[in-house]
Amino acid sequence: MALLFPLISVMMFASLVYGASDTKGKMTEITSRTAICDQKISYASSKSEDDCANKCRKDSKCRFAVFKTKDRMCGLVPASFDCIFQRDQNKLIGFAYKKFSQRDRVQIKSPLLKNKKGQAVVDSSYGTPAEECQAMCDIHPSCQAAQFSSMRGENSCSLLAKAGPTNKQGADDRGTNIAFVAA
Repeated sequence: MALLFPLISVMMFASLVYGASDTKGKMTEITSRTAICDQKISYASSKSEDDCANKCRKDSKCRFAVFKTKDRMCGLVPASFDCIFQRDQNKLIGFAYKKFSQRDRVQIKSPLLKNKKGQAVVDSSYGTPAEECQAMCDIHPSCQAAQFSSMRGENSCSLLAKAGPTNKQGADDRGTNIAFVAA
């Protein structure tokens, strides 16, 4: 019993220090992207990307952050967002929420993830590396799979509302197709 009380005290202290934000996993940066959202994002000055990430990590309502690189401003985006991810000079800072399985040389047959206005969540995402495609799916709560394709040096990324059936693709001149499926 004497050993149990200190253990309970340590567990309670850890909960008080980290709060709800300890469910956010490893930080991920998604370069040259911003979020265009229906709800207004409030921006505040931030010393760095790490400072912006820490603000989001400490805020239990924050799903991901937008760091404006030019004027060093940080915007926290809530979990209830309705955004599209658009290319620009800013950075998205997200966290690992989901576990993914990777399937090489497959194409998923599934509808694109869309916002309330019916727009695809990722707009013309050419140039996006595979790991950033997966990261965008990770920070979007409704994304169940991401389809990354690369053909003749042109990369593209699609976020999907569900992980539908797949078509196998052989190793030929059709390029690379990688599916990231949330477990």
